[in-house]
Amino acid sequence: MSSLPDTNGGEARELFKEAMSTYEIAVWSRSRGKDHRKVAARNFVHAAELALKSIYVNQERPFPRTHQIDVLYQDCPRPDSAPIPLFTTPELEEFSKWYLSPYWAAKPIAEADLRKCEDISTQIVLWAKGVIDRP
Repeated sequence: MSSLPDTNGGEARELFKEAMSTYEIAVWSRSRGKDHRKVAARNFVHAAELALKSIYVNQERPFPRTHQIDVLYQDCPRPDSAPIPLFTTPELEEFSKWYLSPYWAAKPIAEADLRKCEDISTQIVLWAKGVIDRP
C-alpha cells in the first residue's frame, strides 16, 4: 500500500494527467496500424492503472502496489459522484495481461482484442475523470 500525504487534490490531478497522456499515446499508437497494436494495448492498460490509482489518491486511500487492474478495480473507492463502469473479474484479468503484450514476440494482437482493450481503458479513464473533476 502507498503512503501518500493528504494533498489529494493536486496529487490526484497530476496522476490523472499522466493517465491521460498515456491514454493519448495508446490512441496514437493504435492509429499507426497493426505493427503498433502491442504498444497501444500496453499503454491502454497502463492508462487505466494510473486512472484507478488517481481515484485512490483523490479519496485519500492507499492503493495496492500492483499492475493488476482487477485488484485495483475491486478495492477502488467508489464515490457517489461518478457512474461506475461495471466489469467482471475475468474481463479485467484478461485486460491486465495486455500490459505484457510487447514481450510476446510470437503472439499478435487481434483487432477485436485491441478494441476491447481500448473500450475498458476508455471507461475507466472516463470514470476517473468524473471523480477527479467533481467539485
